[in-house]
Amino acid sequence: MRVVVAGATGLVGFELVKQLAMRSGLEITALVRRIPQVDLTAVETRSPVNWRIFDFENPVEYAALAQENFDVTYCCLGTTRRKAGSAEAFRKVDLEFPQKLLEAVSKSHSIFCLVSSVGADNPVGLYLQTKAQIENAVRQSGLRFVIVRPSLLLGERNEFRFAELVAQKFSKPFKNLWVNNFGKKLARYAPIDAYQVAHAMINATLNQAPSPDGNVIEGRNFFEF
Repeated sequence: MRVVVAGATGLVGFELVKQLAMRSGLEITALVRRIPQVDLTAVETRSPVNWRIFDFENPVEYAALAQENFDVTYCCLGTTRRKAGSAEAFRKVDLEFPQKLLEAVSKSHSIFCLVSSVGADNPVGLYLQTKAQIENAVRQSGLRFVIVRPSLLLGERNEFRFAELVAQKFSKPFKNLWVNNFGKKLARYAPIDAYQVAHAMINATLNQAPSPDGNVIEGRNFFEF
């Protein structure tokens, strides 16, 4: 099977690449702005990873991608308004680039797996409104799809985010209590390990076929995979 990962150097994206590489019989293409200094020697690599320089601003890159056939497309693109520098730059990464990727792979009838965010179903503010827009584009694409909506992500990032680091330190010890004892509506806001998110994404796309109406994974659903 041929799979492509966009946003492969982010927290979820890199965890996803690692777990995919541990499976046999895959051709993995990881779209990156620059070849990352990563070490996969710690995992038992059974499928090779092709780190491919990709200019997300360049229409020619998407046209070339459209000529390839992928079985699954994983879109892990995302940033924050603060890091992007402006609302416009943020929307380019979280909406424009995923839309172009979606259009490029639509001809191959690829399963499209999108990393969104908890709260995108009731969006308030720029971040969630943007997530809701890309979710809607995925739903209307005609492709089989899986949308994952994690809350606060736990794991080691390549970039430093002070506020997120503080939130992780305080919330991680209570993660299991939160998930298991709070009601379903509150459990969806529980922090979750990037490992578990990537694990669910792989199982929902490679180990079973998405439902005709698509799958949305959030809260306790992550632990059903």
